[in-house]
Amino acid sequence: MISEAFWLAKKEFRHQWIGFVSTILVTILMGILVSGFLLSGAEGQFIQFRIESTLFNHLFLDLIFIGMAPSFAAVFMSKPYLSYREAKDDPHGQRMAVLRSLPIPVSVLALSRTIFMLITLIILSVTFFGTILIFILGISNSFDLMTTGNLIIFLIFWFGYMLALGGMSPYIEFGTGGRIIHVLPYVFLGLFLVGQFTFYKYFGQGIVEKIIVLVEEIGWPIAIISLFVGVMCTIGWNKLLKKRLMNRDYL
Repeated sequence: MISEAFWLAKKEFRHQWIGFVSTILVTILMGILVSGFLLSGAEGQFIQFRIESTLFNHLFLDLIFIGMAPSFAAVFMSKPYLSYREAKDDPHGQRMAVLRSLPIPVSVLALSRTIFMLITLIILSVTFFGTILIFILGISNSFDLMTTGNLIIFLIFWFGYMLALGGMSPYIEFGTGGRIIHVLPYVFLGLFLVGQFTFYKYFGQGIVEKIIVLVEEIGWPIAIISLFVGVMCTIGWNKLLKKRLMNRDYL
C-alpha cells in the first residue's frame, strides 16, 4: 500500500510541478523579506530571548509562524489557490473523482495525499527557515543570544505545529468543495487576530516570544510534545480524509 501511495504522490508532483517550483521561489522570497524585516525591525534579532519590541512586531512575528507556516503544507502557488474562479470548479475534486473510478483502494488514495502533504511541508519549511538562517547569519551574529540546541528545539516545535494544521490541507483540497480553499484563510485570520490580541492583553507578549521563553525554560520536552501532537493530528486528518473519500458524492 505504501509503495502505491508514493507512486500516486509522485504523479501528483509531476502534475503540479510548475506550481510547486513557483511555490518554492515565492517561499525563498518570503524568507528574504522576513529576514530583512526581522533584522531591521526587531532590533536585528530573529530569535532573541525577551525581545523588546512594539505590538506590531509581536503581531508580525506571530503572523509569520502561526498564520503563514501552515500554508507550507500546500502548493499555494497553484491555480486553485490563486484564482477563485479556478477553485470553485473544484479541480482537486475532479481529479479525485477520476481516481475513485479506478480500482484503487481509498486507503491508498488518502495516504498518497498525506504523503504529498508531508513532502511538500518538509521541502517548503526547510526552504523558508533555511533562507532566514542563511540570510541573517550572513549579515550579523543574531543567534549569539540563543544556543544552537535551543534553536533546534524552537524549529522542531514549529514544525510540529505545522504538521498539526498542515494535515488539514489534503482534507480541505480533496474532501470539501473548492470554494473552501478561499474562504478558510479569512476565517483563520479572524481567529488569529482575536487570539493574538487576547494573548497579548493578558500576557504582555506575543505568542512567538512566549514560545521562546518556554524553550529556554523547558527545553526538549516542548519540542517532543509538539512533534507528537503534530504526528497524531496528521494521522487523525488522514483517517478523516479516508472516511470522507468513501462517502463523498462526486456527481
